[in-house]
Amino acid sequence: MDAGLNIMLLPFVFGLVCGAVGILFHLVSKEKSNPKGPVFYLNGILCNKSEIISKKVDEKIGYGLFGLRRKLVKKAAMMKVSDAQISSKIAKSLAANIPQKLKDKFGSAVVPIAKVCFVKGPLFVISVEIASVNIVQLLMEKKGGEKKVSILKKMFRLLSKFGLERVAEKAANEQAAQAIELQMTRIMGDQVMEKLEREGGVKTLITAAHEADQAASFFGLIEDLEKNA
Repeated sequence: MDAGLNIMLLPFVFGLVCGAVGILFHLVSKEKSNPKGPVFYLNGILCNKSEIISKKVDEKIGYGLFGLRRKLVKKAAMMKVSDAQISSKIAKSLAANIPQKLKDKFGSAVVPIAKVCFVKGPLFVISVEIASVNIVQLLMEKKGGEKKVSILKKMFRLLSKFGLERVAEKAANEQAAQAIELQMTRIMGDQVMEKLEREGGVKTLITAAHEADQAASFFGLIEDLEKNA
């Protein structure tokens, strides 16, 4: 490493040392009281139940005389199949697939957990937790990550002289998890909506919200549903 880079890194390393000292007590207490990773929510509304049922019936039932058979089957299916049955199926499918999609995007260093936490009528809510991130492994899986990991490990070795290596690594892992959660909260709602419509003809309204903003986002979605009822 050249002298210029060393000089540039000195303020950063000093800041990391001071920051690690400042968060030492916070991290120790947080480890006992709030062990989970950052969480965001996907709040969704199913918008085209009738179209979904109609498409399924068309795929399975012959046209018949003047299409009467299809019409009768569609009418019966509309009465029998509830909004909640379809929205629940969508939510379960999303919760089952989201963790792997996040691993495909960020690599095996990320451990995500997705759960269906609410379904009622056309409404569904999925929680997505970034349970853990290994910052060293995450960087190694990226192009040019070896150099970044080398710098990071040198910082950890420096902090080990103050007994703060483990604390600093834990803080770095948590910061990486928060960065991933922030990025996904910004883009995942639109991505999931587009994918559902493109691949299955399922129209939804989906918003993503940080855990702290979940209540406002969820009730906003209910308000939108009532306006369009």
